Amino acid sequence: HELRTPLTVIKGYSEILLKKLNQQANEELLELVTPIHESAESMAELMDDLLSLSKLDLGSALQKEILPTASVTSVILEETEILQQMKNKKVQVTDNAEKVFANSDAIKQVLRNLVVNAIKYSGDSEKIEIHWDCKPTMTVLKVKDYGPGILKVHQDRIFERFYRVDKGRGRDQGGTGLGLALVKHHMLNHNGRIYLHSEPGKGTEFVCEFPTEFSTEVGHRGGATGIVQNYFSESKR
Repeated sequence: HELRTPLTVIKGYSEILLKKLNQQANEELLELVTPIHESAESMAELMDDLLSLSKLDLGSALQKEILPTASVTSVILEETEILQQMKNKKVQVTDNAEKVFANSDAIKQVLRNLVVNAIKYSGDSEKIEIHWDCKPTMTVLKVKDYGPGILKVHQDRIFERFYRVDKGRGRDQGGTGLGLALVKHHMLNHNGRIYLHSEPGKGTEFVCEFPTEFSTEVGHRGGATGIVQNYFSESKR
């Protein structure tokens, strides 16, 4: 908390400055303030990710509830608004689900990490899509970009902690290497799963499947968790 407080102040005031400088079209000052904001965001993101992973490793109980997908999406779009503007991205939302059975903090972190990942690593492509779909036993969340895609050689390890597809690019763009690992752990805790579709030059789509309240209970009794854990087994390094 002693580290997070000054970071929050730096990040907050730099966001205010960026908004005002964008309105004034002051390019010279924008060039000076932008790296301050990006560095503060990177440090805050790393701090949050480390704290979240520590809590997940402790195995604290997960409180789930029925949440409106529109509200969850709105919160994340507002949080990432500055980053979208800085990277010249436009996020399109299609919501055919209306609700999802999940932990409020966890699902927001899942969506936030996937959206931020798409914003940072989609290259020159402007469009990012968020899709919510309702199926009989699950609510499906998809986050798709139209960037350079991820090579097959990286796809089996993309959810490992600190794994980077491109180590140099990851550091330049402020990635912590923990975002997708956190998403994986949150999906495991929901008895759900995450997987991706990606081809070089055709973008990347991450798919998260959140079981409904009934199917979650069935999963606990029927051993579905074991299947998901096998699906997510990490390669020994």
